[in-house]
Amino acid sequence: MDYTKTLKAFKKFLENYDLQNAEIMLKVKHSYEMASLAKKLAINLNLNNEQVTLAQTIGLLHDLGRFIGYDLTKSYYDYQNNIDHAELGVNYLFKEGHIREFVTTDKYDEIIKTAIFNHNKYQIAKNLDNETKLMAKLIRDADKIDIFRQNAMGFENLYQEPASSEMLDLLEQEKMARPQDIKNKSDEILFHLMYLFDINYKESFELLSDTDNLELYFSMIEVAKHLDEEFNKVKKILRKYLKKKLEE
Repeated sequence: MDYTKTLKAFKKFLENYDLQNAEIMLKVKHSYEMASLAKKLAINLNLNNEQVTLAQTIGLLHDLGRFIGYDLTKSYYDYQNNIDHAELGVNYLFKEGHIREFVTTDKYDEIIKTAIFNHNKYQIAKNLDNETKLMAKLIRDADKIDIFRQNAMGFENLYQEPASSEMLDLLEQEKMARPQDIKNKSDEILFHLMYLFDINYKESFELLSDTDNLELYFSMIEVAKHLDEEFNKVKKILRKYLKKKLEE
């Protein structure tokens, strides 16, 4: 695999979009960060050189559908717009036949397709072979690590009303939420913070700790004074979970 070719093709793909638009640039930055994190995580998992390059490649390409979806809706809210950006990306690469522009060999097509399609799902598809499952989990982990940074730096994070009891119950149970569980802006913040519960590898938790992205996200959330106690409890649960996973 030739990552230099993939990177060149990605930059050409971006020529179709307005790079002066801050929302577009948010996903450009995320794509580059994802490539870097996926590479680091693959190395930390002691994968071979070809697997490291594959992880880096998928990391860079995983959100092509975000750009396509934004073009259609001017929004990144898949659920509200009844689209699936992972599916849009897979369709662009494989149904429309653009994959060879990014990756010359077809050796890893099924792994790339499956990892991208599954990166935003509530859970990974069952009955995947070990190599595909490994890459799908790796990409999901790297994505979540950078989403904490992205949301901290790219969005207005307002925790100004009590979170719903349903969302707080899921938090207590250390479970991920679904988009349809979101009742208000505070729920939306918890929805993203609870991605922590879906990280797979200890090496991923270590990488998250090294980046300090979770604490960065905490620091950028504007909490109403009367909700300090509620949000401090949220932080306590998440920090305790991260500490537990680092010590396992």
